[in-house]
Amino acid sequence: MKGPIIVIDADKRTRRSMCNLLEAHHYLGIPSHSLTSIDSLIEENSCRAVILDLDTVSADNHHFRDLKKKYPGLYILAVSDRLLHPELKQAMTTYIYACLLKPLDPDDLIYLVKSIFHDATNSEEDPPEKEMDDASFTVR
Repeated sequence: MKGPIIVIDADKRTRRSMCNLLEAHHYLGIPSHSLTSIDSLIEENSCRAVILDLDTVSADNHHFRDLKKKYPGLYILAVSDRLLHPELKQAMTTYIYACLLKPLDPDDLIYLVKSIFHDATNSEEDPPEKEMDDASFTVR
């Protein structure tokens, strides 16, 4: 198993579904319902990435800034019903690696996860090839 990746979503079913998707592609998903225990989860599991549902978990620019300050190598993937989050402008442009729109396309999520782990390990393996619709996510 590669990973681990923390999946933060207040909805238990969605959280479990996302972890199952990751595990089907050989990535360990660690479920969490809030940001309160994120520091211990990152440190205990040497996490490289976090997937955060912006619609069910309350987070502001301060949360993202603190996370990236403490863990500069951490990749943050956001998931949301909305394309724009004006209240998170700083986080979207500086701290969040990508924001995927709901309904989540599993192929898009796995593509981004593979690119994160490819970048982080500087593997000799070529990055995954997939054309992605620009409307389904934003990458800074």
